[in-house]
Amino acid sequence: TLFQCFTLDSAGQVYRPLITHNPVLIAYFMTVILVMAVSLMNLVTAVMVNSALDQASEDKDVKRAYEAVQKRKQLEQLKVMFLELDSDGSGELTLEELKGAPEEVREQLKEVAGTEDIEGLFQMLDYDGGGSLDTDEFCEGV
Repeated sequence: TLFQCFTLDSAGQVYRPLITHNPVLIAYFMTVILVMAVSLMNLVTAVMVNSALDQASEDKDVKRAYEAVQKRKQLEQLKVMFLELDSDGSGELTLEELKGAPEEVREQLKEVAGTEDIEGLFQMLDYDGGGSLDTDEFCEGV
């Protein structure tokens, strides 16, 4: 009968005789019905919120994994780009080599770096002031 009261399934068969015998019980049963309904709604809401939070957490994990894969791909592209820009094959990139690079390679570098100022980019990446960039400085900096 507790389950019947909670789901209001034929609850009238239980409530009606008791309320007929003692009318004060109507306040008790109304309070119990309201509390049970609110409790059930809170339980359902908690389950839905928990499910949504779990899904959001999974989405963040997938996004991090995707970004890591994208970063690895971009690092490979940067290494290829470095080799294209290094016209003398010395393993170091100078500002003159960067300025003398083919236009499409410079445009690709501008797109990847997110800047139009190639000279400023070179100065920023050349943090040791040596006048040239090695592969690691170039790839990690961009």
